[in-house]
Amino acid sequence: MKLLVDDTRTLTPEATQQGWIILRKGEDLPQWISQHGWPEAIALDYDLQVGTGSWDGGRTARWLREHWENEQHAAGEQFPQWDIHSRNPANNEEVVKILAPFASRRVVKLAPLQHHE
Repeated sequence: MKLLVDDTRTLTPEATQQGWIILRKGEDLPQWISQHGWPEAIALDYDLQVGTGSWDGGRTARWLREHWENEQHAAGEQFPQWDIHSRNPANNEEVVKILAPFASRRVVKLAPLQHHE
């Protein structure tokens, strides 16, 4: 399973066939991973709908890193492939820095997204 964390974008039909699903809020990620386990890939938006208690892409990336580093993993298990697809370069860079220990797992333009304005 592959996970897109984005509040507005949609997946192409091809992406859905490839096993991509959408989470609209970063704060839903802990429960999703608890129920389904780690996905094989995660594509993050930074500018998620921000409101009281909402997670932006930076907070979501920090949770991913901390949770991964604090869990026991089977030998050879790797952090999911990941990418950040925000239109804001400064925010993208923040996520890249947070997930720097997993830089080798980054795949640019990982998720097949529908274009939006």
